[in-house]
Amino acid sequence: MRILKALVNIALSIIVAFGLFLLLPKAFGIEPNIVLSGSMEPYMRTGGLAFTNTKDLEPEIGDVITYRIDNKQVTHRVIDTEDGCYVTKGDANEGVDAALVTQEQIVGTVILTIPYLGYVASYLHKKYAFFFIAALFVLHVLMDMICDDKSETEENILTQKEF
Repeated sequence: MRILKALVNIALSIIVAFGLFLLLPKAFGIEPNIVLSGSMEPYMRTGGLAFTNTKDLEPEIGDVITYRIDNKQVTHRVIDTEDGCYVTKGDANEGVDAALVTQEQIVGTVILTIPYLGYVASYLHKKYAFFFIAALFVLHVLMDMICDDKSETEENILTQKEF
């Protein structure tokens, strides 16, 4: 029973830590994004997590930026500037992106990528993940109640033996 309780506590701790890892940076203008394609490989792997500094809106050539186009976000490298706009290209793509990126489209500059972590973040956004986390929490509470009752019973037995 104690092993199961320890496993539940560890699982809940990992989930809480991961949630804080994703939410806390937002307070400092850092936006996590899941990498959905291989256009930036090997720098950013599909299924990775890219952290974009939304306060850095003036990229230089060589920086990787996240920008909006057609109601989507794209993350590519700045390879040149042209008429006050940015020329971008995915590292794994043959040619440059068709459209120039304006200053207004820029979300920010990528400061960190972590491979495979996007898969975990994607899972936590699923509806059934909420039920799994809720079940872990309920199991945690029940195990606390059971273990507390058990230890109280053991204390009563020890107290009665002393008399």
